[in-house]
Amino acid sequence: MRRPVILALSLVLVASGAAGAGVAAAGASTAAPAAKPKATVSIVSSSKCKPVSTFCYKPAKLKVARGTKVTFVNKTLTTHTITRCSTASCAGHDGGTGTDTEFGSGSVPANGKYSFVFNGKGTYVYFCAIHGYGAMHGQVTVNLN
Repeated sequence: MRRPVILALSLVLVASGAAGAGVAAAGASTAAPAAKPKATVSIVSSSKCKPVSTFCYKPAKLKVARGTKVTFVNKTLTTHTITRCSTASCAGHDGGTGTDTEFGSGSVPANGKYSFVFNGKGTYVYFCAIHGYGAMHGQVTVNLN
């Protein structure tokens, strides 16, 4: 009677050891979780801007799916911001219909980065508070897909 019990315990120990070692049980998924979507907006200068401008966001208009991490990369030698518009700060343009209220960078130094994950559907109109809406502005549109 002892032999079947010892055999059963041995099998349990071997099975738990295999699971602890990362061996998947039959039928278990070993696929890595799906990567979260990412996008980049570059802050560039002069001839890289169309029409030519001192500075601009490139692309100026970006469409992304909900949950996308957008990284703004300052490729200039000057400090900039990514600031959501208000009608007072953006020559009558509002900040858009998007519901994420935390969007906005503060100062982004030369060669610096700012990232934000967009979850709220709608548009986000932004500008550089240092250089003004007329000099540089952009928009992110977030879809639910």
